[in-house]
Amino acid sequence: MKKVCISLFMFLILALCMPTKVLAAKKHNKNISGISAYYSENQLHTFVQLKNGYNGTNTKAVQMSDDTIISEKATPVFLTESKSSVRYLLMVDLSGSVKEHIDEINVFTESLMNSVKQDSLFSVASFGENFKLVAENFTDKKAVSDTLRGLEYSEQLTDPYTGIINALKYLDNCPRRSGDIVNLIVISDGQPDLGYKDKEKEKAAEKKLASKVAKLIKHTPEVVVHTLVFSQKKSTAFNSISVGTGISQVVKNNKSSKRTGKKIASFINRLYKVTFSLQEITKKDGMPVKLLFQKYNSEDGNIDMCTVSWNYVPILKTFFSKDIPNKDDPSSSSESKGDDDKKQDNIEDEKAVENDKSIVSDKYSKFLIFIKDNKVWLFVIIIAAVVLIICIIFIVVLKKKAAKKQKVENIQNAICMKLQVISGKCKTSKMEFYLTNQIIIGSDSKCDLVWKDTGVSACNSRIFIQNNEIYIEDLNSTNGTVLNGMRLHAANRLRSGDEITVGTSRFVLWF
Repeated sequence: MKKVCISLFMFLILALCMPTKVLAAKKHNKNISGISAYYSENQLHTFVQLKNGYNGTNTKAVQMSDDTIISEKATPVFLTESKSSVRYLLMVDLSGSVKEHIDEINVFTESLMNSVKQDSLFSVASFGENFKLVAENFTDKKAVSDTLRGLEYSEQLTDPYTGIINALKYLDNCPRRSGDIVNLIVISDGQPDLGYKDKEKEKAAEKKLASKVAKLIKHTPEVVVHTLVFSQKKSTAFNSISVGTGISQVVKNNKSSKRTGKKIASFINRLYKVTFSLQEITKKDGMPVKLLFQKYNSEDGNIDMCTVSWNYVPILKTFFSKDIPNKDDPSSSSESKGDDDKKQDNIEDEKAVENDKSIVSDKYSKFLIFIKDNKVWLFVIIIAAVVLIICIIFIVVLKKKAAKKQKVENIQNAICMKLQVISGKCKTSKMEFYLTNQIIIGSDSKCDLVWKDTGVSACNSRIFIQNNEIYIEDLNSTNGTVLNGMRLHAANRLRSGDEITVGTSRFVLWF
């Protein structure tokens, strides 16, 4: 039975490992990386990185559902060559410690704006204890720099997690053109302060918020999230939330700030846009998307293929077909912002509930995808798990029955003994016990009869059964064992009522 259970356990481990490898292989793709995706106006817009020879001239993409093609082939187009524009929301930490990095923030922003190669709009937001939209839809570099320099870095508390949640809410409700790509850049020193006096409570709250934000970022593929940290040491906070598909960078000086600005702009510039026209979007909620990319090799005439997928792609309805007017005047932005803030406040609670529901929906959709892609292995795992559980229950029941049977047999074959103390102090509380195999007498707490007597050795003597007779013998103790006034030098038969002396303690066993 033991060998069978071990074999079943090993089989279950192998069954669990094999589908895990399959899933990992599906997610890991060296040739193509999915950066952003969303549905809008009966179109699917995806933004990807192509590597290893895949490009817009030799590559075609098709949308698939359960490995079945459901749309015509689409050609990847460089984002810089498309009609799409790029939107950036710079969300700046307003804690006092960030004030010393104002120059680095401006160097980064100027480098970013100088490096973009397509129409771009820049908005500025801040966070400390609360998220606040400062200005939006700038195209002028000086206007952005002036806005950043005008920020007051005086916040006592710093909550980047709630800031990111509210920034994603704002971007979700912000009007934009269909086909544009949106970026959120979180700028901070990476040292949150949620205001808890108890450090343990602070850590627990931060861990919970970090986990929530990480799930939300993964559940928002329509926004590319970048993190920019000004720090000389590692930031556990931003390590936990740097799970977006964008650039996550630690910046230490103006030189690295400039380099990071170019890096983010270059990252976006090199993206390919793949758009699919759909007849109708029937689902109200987001849905999984899987794309198959085919690369034609002119040298050998072969076709290479690889896939990229998103577990959840939302359907966005907050798009306008017309161009968005630029707002390079900070004053005009703040005036028009009043009504937007009121609307944002009114829907904040409602959107929070919707986000929580969407995260649950994401988990459910991932579970459904796993079932669809791994039906055979899932069935094997379930069967193996059921068999293993049944075997474990069976073994436990057998062991309990065997132990109970052994206990009954021991009691039936045991001899009941009653202890009568004549002198000395016996630490064993029981005055009645059973002799089944042997009884050890001594001063050690592990003995069956324990005596509080300095003259008694740790294991002084023992009483045992041999040939259906009861014997007592000394265990090479310091002061020996005396039976009815005679010191024992070998095992001697013990009768009911015999007086036993160990150290200065005397007692009688009746049986």
